[in-house]
Amino acid sequence: MREGYKETKLGWIPEEWVVKKFTDFASRHKKWSITGGPFGSDLKTSDYAENGVRIIQLQNIGDGAFIDDYKIFTSIQKADKLISSNIYPGDIILSKMGEPVARACFIPNTDNRYVMASDGIRLSIDERTFDSKFVHDYINSSFFRKSAKKVSTGSTRQRIGLPILKKLDVICPPLSEQKVIADCLSIWDRSIEIQTKLIKSKKERRKALMQQLLTGKIRLKGFEKEKGNHSTKLGLQIPCDWKIIKVKDLFEERKETSDDQLKFPLFSLTIEKGITNKTDRYERSFLLRDQESNLYKLVYPNDIVFNPMNLRFGSIAKSTLNIIVSVSAYYNSLKTKINNVDINYYEALFKTPLFINFYDRIAIGSLNEKKRVHLSNFLELDIPYPSFEEQNAIVAILNTAEKEIKMEKLKLVDLQKQKKGLMQQLLTGKVRLV
Repeated sequence: MREGYKETKLGWIPEEWVVKKFTDFASRHKKWSITGGPFGSDLKTSDYAENGVRIIQLQNIGDGAFIDDYKIFTSIQKADKLISSNIYPGDIILSKMGEPVARACFIPNTDNRYVMASDGIRLSIDERTFDSKFVHDYINSSFFRKSAKKVSTGSTRQRIGLPILKKLDVICPPLSEQKVIADCLSIWDRSIEIQTKLIKSKKERRKALMQQLLTGKIRLKGFEKEKGNHSTKLGLQIPCDWKIIKVKDLFEERKETSDDQLKFPLFSLTIEKGITNKTDRYERSFLLRDQESNLYKLVYPNDIVFNPMNLRFGSIAKSTLNIIVSVSAYYNSLKTKINNVDINYYEALFKTPLFINFYDRIAIGSLNEKKRVHLSNFLELDIPYPSFEEQNAIVAILNTAEKEIKMEKLKLVDLQKQKKGLMQQLLTGKVRLV
């Protein structure tokens, strides 16, 4: 028996600490301080709007950080009808499902209020008894996450219900000690924030370099043969010694399909990760459509794949997998037609802000959220065609910049691991600061 500690259902903890229920974190003075999002039928895609009250989706809930990449809205009137599912700046939102389940982040203060989608849980802290930062970090600790996983259901996609979550046991130090722990962890948060900003800065610099190199605004030494530019139909200025061709001159649709998910595993396409394992972000409408046809498109290594609905947001990537996989039949998969094509050059070109703007200009649809880029229109786009050697040289420069970013990301991962290790010690009372 360790002096100054007591044995509880959650293990040995300091004598001054207590074990409570998760629901005790919630404020007793706010209505709906711990509540889930609306039923799926209460907030449908038909309720989405171009502006109004922002909807917090599952993909916005990061592991300790709010992900601001996805923005959809609903009308003020609809948000008022779903008032019990509204959530506010400073509140904590948890995920009911996904990986990891019950991950949590603070709601940002960029808007006065938001509406949770169905898979979110609002937690408004009782600040007279609990420190919000302490609770936020406790929820995201490996200690608590193990408890959440144990009571979650589902084999491939874990899910935790609000009634079960409320009953989970949690460890609670006195408020004064919570604040000391939170302040200590904030030191690591600041280091993580600085490193994250450095990575963002390097990414922005690479993005600017990428657009200039890929379009010939900056030429590499030894490749400039002729001065002057000529223009594509959409106004892109490229060097005179580069050819202007169409996408269809280099790429053609891969039309192969299969319904064999054992032989060709189902993958999805995300803007930030490209072709990746099917996740909770995989579009449900695509799955329903695919289930009706029972067919999926095949993607070979180095094929270019894009989502016609989200191409305007950069949803296009090369498959970096070394196996043949299947994707939604709704996606478009392209293979090269000729040999002198550096696929990495064109993947990078297709993801530039310049080309994303072009996709927006050729997208078809009456409502903004339903606009799509048809394959036939994509194939007719004018693109630059530098020599194969210059394509290779440009890709080499961009790869060097990408390696620098990866190095900084590894440093970020180290900081995050240090913080998680410290959390495990401090949030369970194994190491004390008072």
